[in-house]
Amino acid sequence: MRRLLREVAIFLFFLAAAIALTWPLATHLRTALPDRGDPVLNTWIIDWVSYALTHSPLHLFDAPIYYPAKYPLAYSENMIGVAIFGVPLRLAGLAPLTIYNILVLLGFAHAGYGAHVLARVITRSNLAAFIPGIFFAFTSYKFDHLSHIQIIWSGWLPLMLAALLVYWRRPVAATAALFAGAFLMNGLTNIHFFLFASAAIALSIVFLAIVAPSWRTTIGAIVSLTVALVLLLPILLPYRTISRQYGARRIAPEVTAGSAAWDDWLRTTGRSVVYSRFVDLERARGERVLFPGLLPIGLTIYALLTAPRRGRSAGSGRPSSRWLHAIDAAIIVFGIAAWIGAVTAGFVVRFNGLRILSIDNADFPTIIALALIVVRLSIRLPNAFGGFEGRTLRDAIRDSSFPRELWVAALWIVIGIIGSFGMNAFFHKFLFRHVEAYGAIRAAARWAILVYVGLSAWMAAGATELIARRRGWRREATAALLLLAAFVDVAPRIRWEQFVTDTPPLYRWINRERIGPILELPMHNPQYIEFMYVFYSTAHRVPLLNGTSGWEPPMHERLRWRIESGRVDENFTRSLERYGCRLVVVHSDRLWSDKKNVLPWLGRETRAGRLAFLRRFESGMSGDYVLAVTRNVPQWPRFVDTTRDAAGFQPGENFQRMLRGEMTYNSSTFGRLEMPQAYEEKRGELHVSGWAMSPAGIDHVTVLLHGGKMRFTAERYHRPDVRALFPWYPKDRLPGFAYVFPKRPKGIPADTDVQIEIVDGAGRTTRLPDAPITWD
Repeated sequence: MRRLLREVAIFLFFLAAAIALTWPLATHLRTALPDRGDPVLNTWIIDWVSYALTHSPLHLFDAPIYYPAKYPLAYSENMIGVAIFGVPLRLAGLAPLTIYNILVLLGFAHAGYGAHVLARVITRSNLAAFIPGIFFAFTSYKFDHLSHIQIIWSGWLPLMLAALLVYWRRPVAATAALFAGAFLMNGLTNIHFFLFASAAIALSIVFLAIVAPSWRTTIGAIVSLTVALVLLLPILLPYRTISRQYGARRIAPEVTAGSAAWDDWLRTTGRSVVYSRFVDLERARGERVLFPGLLPIGLTIYALLTAPRRGRSAGSGRPSSRWLHAIDAAIIVFGIAAWIGAVTAGFVVRFNGLRILSIDNADFPTIIALALIVVRLSIRLPNAFGGFEGRTLRDAIRDSSFPRELWVAALWIVIGIIGSFGMNAFFHKFLFRHVEAYGAIRAAARWAILVYVGLSAWMAAGATELIARRRGWRREATAALLLLAAFVDVAPRIRWEQFVTDTPPLYRWINRERIGPILELPMHNPQYIEFMYVFYSTAHRVPLLNGTSGWEPPMHERLRWRIESGRVDENFTRSLERYGCRLVVVHSDRLWSDKKNVLPWLGRETRAGRLAFLRRFESGMSGDYVLAVTRNVPQWPRFVDTTRDAAGFQPGENFQRMLRGEMTYNSSTFGRLEMPQAYEEKRGELHVSGWAMSPAGIDHVTVLLHGGKMRFTAERYHRPDVRALFPWYPKDRLPGFAYVFPKRPKGIPADTDVQIEIVDGAGRTTRLPDAPITWD
């Protein structure tokens, strides 16, 4: 019990650190997101997986987007290993975004705890293990990937390595089960990390089998991996299915763009408090910002320089020279082949027109040559004066200054660095070309996560040595200073955007009527619109033809292409009929440049009877309009709404007004923030302005800064242009609002957001979407 309480206390420490370093996320769980792209998609994925696991686990991959494509969940990370921790939160009735943000905090804590366990296994120092725990949980790489919860949930990687090392020390069923369980959970959490860890674990087992040979232990590790892979098979097969059915494989130029160069390991993130001053944002390379920070590098160097020296063992005997010469010759042959593949356009040997030998790249011969070199060094190592001696790699590791566990961690660092180079080096290029699963990886730079795992182990060794050299109060003081330095090294600056999560009336109606599949328009414009559709589908889970993910199926691509190219005609309608679409939802405010194509199409198809208008729902200024694809909804007349609004218009009349570009009546509060624009960069004075209207009149308008940290009452003024557009609201004599900030208030960071809160005459509160800005 005492040990369990200790582990819980360690986890709670990292959870408290997560809350502190992501503040004020913990106070805005229901609304905060780092951006409106991938976090929105991942919120939907976690919600869908949680729902499917408790309602229909056999149809887990039949997610309700991209209808009628096969296995839409497999177009991105499935995140089952994250979602299962959200199931109790979902059953407790929490909202999807609230669950997502709680899981973000738990993911940081889990990563810190995992690195703490790995450091403790290697150094046996509970105190020093907190330093690498902070590094691995909150390394700047994680904050650069704040939108990717599956990367934040990386704790299974150090736990997996720790379990393997413990198993090698004590090869019993319990430790083998821990190893298999960590491997399984990593595969359920992140497909990228599953593929990276599979390579790293396989090479680690080979390494351990060489330096600490035991057939029983090696076979036990392989059996454990096999059991975990069998359990993962139902999760992996859908990815293989869509890869073969749709050709869902990355192309080489796409992977090259996501491959790191050597100087990417020197680039720091703009989200770092310490290192952001050194960032040239013009030269930023997206996911290829890999600098781990100075503290892990410094502690690793300290570990390398201060490790105690050990004695030298006798040689292990002299194996047959015949085998050594054969291996030497093979290394030379494959080394030459690698050189030919690297420096020539290709090399082919033919005999009587028959191709005997072909070398078109350096990847395969390089891999073989390296494997043979490892075998050769395992048999006999070179001495300092040329030639070879009787010592083996096992002898060298045993006699080195470091335990074999640190050598395994060093192996992960090497694998991660070489792997991060992607198509710029032989390792990932070989896997991309010859192992089908690796063909789905776009961002090879993500191999860097293995480096951070390895660095966690080495910086733990450095911290342990540094602390151990002190006595008395100096020991605790050194540990405290190192922990403080770890917090400073990773300290982030984050702009949390405020997301409006209230479910619009349209989606409540869809949830009630269950009519689908649905196509929502526009499909691609403005930015993030498809993410919004996916997010709000958590309120109804009716199949959508829309979607967004890591890959786009052909059906969606064809529909999107027709809209983008202006080919919205009868054939577009026929495609909807063929795909089984039953409803078309038009978000009038968001059509923008698509209006010139979509509105004429709606008019033609409703007159031809292929589409039928059903009803209007309030949203923004102009509303959302629902139409039936009549061929697929023969009972459409029973869904038609004929209720007149307060301005005297029926929904059908409002639909015609929308087609003519005229405004319509709203019974709820609405408005627009005109200045500043989202993602605008401002200097000095900031003007905030816009307008708001309501049938009940507007009582007051408040400008919120930085997620509502500061509130300012806006001034009201006349807007004849707005009153002319909306003549039905006599109580709104001063629809305009404005507030001028002479300079950025103290306590508001440069990366912040502006949001408008409207309180109408009946006391109801409405918030408009916020505008994230950079304000210097």
